[in-house]
Amino acid sequence: MITLMSSDGKQFKMPEAAARLSSVLADMIDDKGFTKDNIPLPHVPSHALATVIKYCDKHAATAATKPNADHNAKQETLEKWDRELLGSLTSDDLLDLVKAANFLDIKGLELITCEKIANMIKGKSPEQLRKMFHVVNDFTKEEEEEIRRESSWAFPCNN
Repeated sequence: MITLMSSDGKQFKMPEAAARLSSVLADMIDDKGFTKDNIPLPHVPSHALATVIKYCDKHAATAATKPNADHNAKQETLEKWDRELLGSLTSDDLLDLVKAANFLDIKGLELITCEKIANMIKGKSPEQLRKMFHVVNDFTKEEEEEIRRESSWAFPCNN
């Protein structure tokens, strides 16, 4: 077991096998001068770290099952579990999670989180996206119209 410290000071225990799904943590574990206690993760808030650990635990446990098990069925079950894991997260939680997955270099988690975010933003207007991601529109009406004219290729529904 290793102990991780989130950016907001909460401690989490994680099995070493699960931690190895993170290239960053695997490198730390393999470093001979490394201590497995209180590894600070300054860019990972506790809510994101809890989800990271759930993901890594599940994926490490699935990888450890018998190799002769039906691979396709196992993969489908894991993909369904991944969708359920991300399904209840808010857009803010997903953004924190994708940053955590990137920071910890957990490619599978980063990929499925990016896919989830991409599906959320598909077909949304700039106003809807601003609301979803808490982005303040600091353009004047004239500046926004100029940007739309100059970038009309990016706004096919306005042509």
